[in-house]
Amino acid sequence: MWEFAARILSAGLLVGISGWTGVPDFGFAWRAGLLIAGYAAAAYILENRRATNPGLSGIVAAADSFAVAFILAYAGVLEHLGLLVCAPIVYAVTRRASYPAAMGPIGAAAVLAADRAVGATSAPSALVFAQAGAVMIVSLLANQERVVVRPKTIEQMISELAQSATAEDESKSVQALIDLREKYRQVSISYRELEKRSRIDRIACQLFLSRSRPGSSLSRILDRLRTLLEANGVMIHLANQVGDRMVVAAVSGRVPVEAEGSSVPLDGRATATRLLANADEALASIRQGNSDSQADFTNIVLRCHGRTIGMLTVFAEPGSKLESVRSRADEIAEAVGQVVFDELERANTVRRRDEAELLYEIACRLDGAMTEADLGKRCAKSLHEILRCEHLGVWLVDGVRAILLGQQGRACDLHESLRIGEGGIRGWIRTGAPGICAYSTAKSTEVDGTTALKKRFGSYLLIPVQAGDLTIGFLSAGAAPDQALGPDDARILRQVAGELAHAFSAIHYRRGVTTEVHGILSISEFQRALLSASNLRACLAYVEPLQLSELTERVGAPTVERATRKLGLLLRRHAPRDAKICGKPDGSFVALLPGKTLGDAESWTREITALAAMISYDVPGQADVPMAVRVRVADLDSASLPAPAA
Repeated sequence: MWEFAARILSAGLLVGISGWTGVPDFGFAWRAGLLIAGYAAAAYILENRRATNPGLSGIVAAADSFAVAFILAYAGVLEHLGLLVCAPIVYAVTRRASYPAAMGPIGAAAVLAADRAVGATSAPSALVFAQAGAVMIVSLLANQERVVVRPKTIEQMISELAQSATAEDESKSVQALIDLREKYRQVSISYRELEKRSRIDRIACQLFLSRSRPGSSLSRILDRLRTLLEANGVMIHLANQVGDRMVVAAVSGRVPVEAEGSSVPLDGRATATRLLANADEALASIRQGNSDSQADFTNIVLRCHGRTIGMLTVFAEPGSKLESVRSRADEIAEAVGQVVFDELERANTVRRRDEAELLYEIACRLDGAMTEADLGKRCAKSLHEILRCEHLGVWLVDGVRAILLGQQGRACDLHESLRIGEGGIRGWIRTGAPGICAYSTAKSTEVDGTTALKKRFGSYLLIPVQAGDLTIGFLSAGAAPDQALGPDDARILRQVAGELAHAFSAIHYRRGVTTEVHGILSISEFQRALLSASNLRACLAYVEPLQLSELTERVGAPTVERATRKLGLLLRRHAPRDAKICGKPDGSFVALLPGKTLGDAESWTREITALAAMISYDVPGQADVPMAVRVRVADLDSASLPAPAA
């Protein structure tokens, strides 16, 4: 670095002195200064890049010698101070290990060339030759750094080889240790992931198996989940049928009473963070109003197939216990969401099956009812088992008056406080009896919200039973605020209302045309028909499916019940027009065949036996089992008839 500074300073002084004193000539001075600065910069760049060597250093020193020689010549002191030309050469030899034998002649030539170039008209003087010779001699005699190479002894060579092998082994050992640590880290990560997946799969299996225990499926799942999380209580919110809120679907363990009636606003576009914020806001009163140490909680969003299906609320003691429960719940949230989703799908399938069975029952069995009251009671009981609501009623309309035919659950007369037309049932009928779906009575414009609040009904459905333009009756359903009814409930009510319209119309038709009953009768109805036929010639046929108890254990009660229903429909379809058929609770049937001899009855029973074999029991994974029946016939003996029922 100092060499570069010295050359630049020399170039600057040369130009400055020339400009100040006029010696040497300024035209020469600025060109020489520019040349010195140029090769000084080149030498500095090569030195920074570590590209210098003794040869390049010698070339730079020779350039410095020529610069010094020309400066001395222009100053007119070359004859006396020419020996200074060898200064750069001596420096390069001693500091840069350059070659003096090559540089000495160059220095002498620089002295002669400068003397000749400055303007000498004759041969160089003796002093100039003396200065050139002195430069050559001094340059050749400069001390060059000596490199002494001595041959190595055998002991030195063996020692160096041992040191080299030791260093190489140490390098390999360090690299092997680094590789081993990296592999151990990867194996540890894989093991932790495998352990986590195994733990989640084990919990999912335990939750899945818990559904087979007696009781509500969601409650059983939460009971098992509470045990696995070691929490004080667990509560799950699921979306209602309207889809605007999440309500409590099941509770397990110790949960504050105010939490069981809570609901959380639900927006399908909201993120999980926003949903948790809504839940914390909705349940904030639990922390504020309850100082019990067991009342603290944490919320976890349950997702499945990329969409939110519910929210899990876990109660535990504050502090480390709650944090531990939260971490475990977050870990298994996806598995819990999948199990809950599967359970909801299964419950939806069961519900649809029950709906289909109810419609089939209305079409096949309820058609034999004697009165609308009997029909309404049967329908109300079956519908209430499906909807599981607070109130279910079947009503008949007589002018502008509603007559209750059948009811399950709490009484509800919200139809009297309807805000349609003139109000009440009268205004509803005169406006065309539209269907009313008040999923939230507080927001409904058709139902009096104050009256509904007093009676603790948060949702109310009223579906008309219509035959053409005639309103025969209506179905009503009500639920508490925390168990709101939804569109699916309204759909099944509309389907049942359509079937009831046909059944009511058939009853009205039978009243106007004939007093005889037909179809599948109850025991009391069949007893009345039997007594009325005591003076007529008739036969009795007893149709009994065989091995019902064994088949029930093998294929299940629902499969056996469906098969017996098919048998009842078969009997009604192939029985004589005036025959009366009674279904018994044990699955057997009794048929009254008026005007038939014993031979006619036996012929009919043989036909029924053959047709019944076409009905089969569905056995999962195996071939269907055909139904086998035993039929017995007898003449009607009036003396053996039972007394009329009271």
